[in-house]
Amino acid sequence: MFLKHIMGLYRGDIPEEGRVTPGNLGMKADILSRLGQAMPFILSGEALDLVADLSPDTYEEEVVLDRLRDFRLPAPMTWFEFEMGAQDDRERIGVLMRGGSGEPLSIIPFMERGGVFFESFCMLEMDHKTNRVRLASNPEIQNRYVAQMLDAGRTQSFAMEKVEEGKHIFSEVAAMGAVYACEAVRLMSAKNAPIDGRAEPLMSRQERRALARKGVDMPDTPPVVTRIVLNAEGRAHVNAMRDTEDGRPRRAHWVRGHLMRSPTKGPVWRSAHVRGFGDPVMTPRLVTALPEARDDELPSP
Repeated sequence: MFLKHIMGLYRGDIPEEGRVTPGNLGMKADILSRLGQAMPFILSGEALDLVADLSPDTYEEEVVLDRLRDFRLPAPMTWFEFEMGAQDDRERIGVLMRGGSGEPLSIIPFMERGGVFFESFCMLEMDHKTNRVRLASNPEIQNRYVAQMLDAGRTQSFAMEKVEEGKHIFSEVAAMGAVYACEAVRLMSAKNAPIDGRAEPLMSRQERRALARKGVDMPDTPPVVTRIVLNAEGRAHVNAMRDTEDGRPRRAHWVRGHLMRSPTKGPVWRSAHVRGFGDPVMTPRLVTALPEARDDELPSP
């Protein structure tokens, strides 16, 4: 689990060498305190595929503000994580979120790529009252990235260019993680929800005992993590979204009103509705009338 890995790095249980860039992790006490307070969620497997399918293709400011409007976090401090990519080029992404529901939403992104943890020096802040998105950066961590590149023989201009590129990557990771979290929470609370949350122990008994021996304060109640999984309703939707025989993907679509037979009420009219999840794709169809039939002329006498 990515959350446990990060906490191990910040506690010093896992050596940084070869696993962290730029190294010498900062703000350890603050990050550990926030992560320890957060309610954790894992989005994985087909549930991740479904949420990704319903999420936007781009994460421009207007799109993200609209998607996260009125988003209520499951807890004042919430953690969401998921994995992307192939096993040999895997990316682990996590977002630590606070606020929402009318209050400014702050999002700290965490990212590991190819087994290397990239220390975040950015935090995305969204304020729907002012309709603005702001990217705050930590100059101390940013300067360590610059120093690392200078030590490797890079120029100052190259290092600053990479820092700006890093800001863009971290801001997009934060926006994507928050949107995925928002879509997952909304889907879990929907009628006939396609995904469910299953509580699992965050740590084994052995892990808790090992941390207690190191002097780490452990809560009386063992912490749990909620794993978000696809259920039967969601699997039916995923199957319906798969490509048809002619290669065209099936999408959410309108179904015309029709009669249904209820075991208790008999025939029941079902109004027109959208089948599937997400926005229906409106496919225009050109309907033309057949040429008007012309009566054959009678032969002249």
